[in-house]
Amino acid sequence: MHPEIISALTEYGALRVAEHPRMVGELRRLVEQGHLATPLPGTYAPPVPEAWLHAVCVWAGPEGVLHAETAASAWLPGVESRLA
Repeated sequence: MHPEIISALTEYGALRVAEHPRMVGELRRLVEQGHLATPLPGTYAPPVPEAWLHAVCVWAGPEGVLHAETAASAWLPGVESRLA
């Protein structure tokens, strides 16, 4: 896996293809191999349930806001997100 992809996944838990357009080929290959999933259009994340929330955050961008149970689920174990 490309170091730029590893860095983005480590820091944010997901990534937007718009921010990494040169990686499209490798991202698609990683999806085909089962290493990544595409939970939202233009987003890539590991194929695990908690990655959905990370994908929502990178998809929404810096203006995106989470609230109520969804926001709490990002920080508190055991709180269920309505997104999942």
